Amino acid sequence: MLGASHGATVGINYTENFGADSADGNGSNYGTYHYNSTTYVGFYSYGYMTTGMDVTATAFGVPTANWTSVQLPFGYAIDSTNTVGAMTIITTAGAAQCSGIGNTNFVYADYYSWFVAAGVQPGNDQVTWAYLDDEAQYSATNPLPYTPWSVQLSGLKTAYPNGYTIQTIGYPWIFDTTQNPSAPPVNVTDFTTFTNTMDYTDLGARQGAWGVDISHAGLSSVSPAMTADSVTIYGSAPFNSTTPPGGGDPRIHSTLCGFIITDASSTPSMSLQVVGNTLVYSGGTLQSSPSLGASAVWTTVPSATSPYQFLPSASPAMFYRLTSSP
Repeated sequence: MLGASHGATVGINYTENFGADSADGNGSNYGTYHYNSTTYVGFYSYGYMTTGMDVTATAFGVPTANWTSVQLPFGYAIDSTNTVGAMTIITTAGAAQCSGIGNTNFVYADYYSWFVAAGVQPGNDQVTWAYLDDEAQYSATNPLPYTPWSVQLSGLKTAYPNGYTIQTIGYPWIFDTTQNPSAPPVNVTDFTTFTNTMDYTDLGARQGAWGVDISHAGLSSVSPAMTADSVTIYGSAPFNSTTPPGGGDPRIHSTLCGFIITDASSTPSMSLQVVGNTLVYSGGTLQSSPSLGASAVWTTVPSATSPYQFLPSASPAMFYRLTSSP
C-alpha cells in the first residue's frame, strides 16, 4: 500500500462498522442497538448508519492510495490498535459516530429516505463521514460534561526520518464565529517538549444526518515540523454556541474524522483547491485571520463570487494567503 510507504504523505480516516444496525434499504428495519455491551432491539436504522466509507478518490489533496481506513465498532467504547507502515496507531474514545455529511440518498422532506443505505460522493465526504466523538452532554452552562478522545502515534522517526507535520479533519457540527476559537481546536503533543494547538477552518454548511445546511466539518491548520518518535493527538473541551442554529442544541463538539501526516522536508507546489467554501493549499490552509502575521498577504481572486465566498459577501473576492517559507 502506497499509503504505508516510507516518508509518503498519508491520510488516516475513521470508518464505522454498524453490523446489524445498518439500514436494510427499504425503511422497514428497526434494527438493534448496542450500548455498554448490552443489545437493545427496536431501534431505527438510519441511512447515515451505513457501514464503511473507505476513501475511493483524492481527499483533502491526498491521493486515494495514500489513505488508510481504521474501522471502529458502533455503540462501544473505542480502544483500537492499528499498524500503518512503520507507525502504530492507538485510538481511544468514548464512542464513534457518523456525521451523515454528503449522503446523496438523503432527502430531508422524504421520511423514508432517512432509512435508505447512504451514498456518498468519493473524496472529502468519505473522510468526514465517521468521527471519534467526545460524547459532550447537553448543558445550559459551560463547561459541558464530555469524554476525551486521543490518538497515540509511534514509530514516526522510522516513517519520517526528516520530520513531519500533522493536519487534522474534524466535525464540530457547528462553528460559532462570535467566539475565538469558533470550534474546539485540536492538539498534538509529545508530553515532554511541545504541545501544538491547531484551530479549525470551517469547510462550510452541508447537509448532515439531521437536516440541511447545519453540519460543518473543519480542516485544521498544519502543525509545525516535529521529530518526536511518539506523539498524541487529542481534542479540546467542547463548549456551547452563543448562537445555536434555529435556537437548537448549542453543543460544539471536539471530534476527529482523520488526519494527514506529511514529510517535513517535502516542498509540494502550492496548488489550490476549493473544499466547501474554503480554499486550501497543497501544503497548508488559507485562513482569514490577521493573527497570521507578516507572512500573510492580501490576494485578490476576481472570480471568487457566490457560492465561493471566502469572507462576508461585502468583500467575497478577498482572502489572506499564508506564503511559503523561503
